[in-house]
Amino acid sequence: EVSNSRWKLSEDPDDPKDGLWIWGLFKEPLYPFMLLQMETKELTLPSSGDDENADSIPPLKLYAQINHFRNKDEGTVKLQTANLNIR
Repeated sequence: EVSNSRWKLSEDPDDPKDGLWIWGLFKEPLYPFMLLQMETKELTLPSSGDDENADSIPPLKLYAQINHFRNKDEGTVKLQTANLNIR
């Protein structure tokens, strides 16, 4: 279960003060990245025995840098596949 999430459009994912490139509203941005962050809650795995000693997956922080592009003719945005990282 996701407990918290946020995303940000970025011109340069290595610059923490970076934001949406304003001209990207009117034409294709130079570095079209979507930075995604999700936090999960602890997940207790089903067990047939004692619930007190059940295995669980601890809360995780998940991050992804997703490239996206706009189809000018259709007016749509498509996301590309990306790796999901755990920190």
